[in-house]
Amino acid sequence: EDLTNILLTAKSEKELVKKLKVLCLQKGWYNVKNNLEYIKGLISIYKEKRKESPEWK
Repeated sequence: EDLTNILLTAKSEKELVKKLKVLCLQKGWYNVKNNLEYIKGLISIYKEKRKESPEWK
């Protein structure tokens, strides 16, 4: 899966984090600290887009 599909299809924050971690490993992005910051940033953006969803509160 690519990043766009992950962001569009994730049904919960937990699912999003899991898929993003897998993507980071597949891409060879092994720097854990940078990956966590990257993932947190994506989650923050995604939460703003899906505010109405109870799963994201």
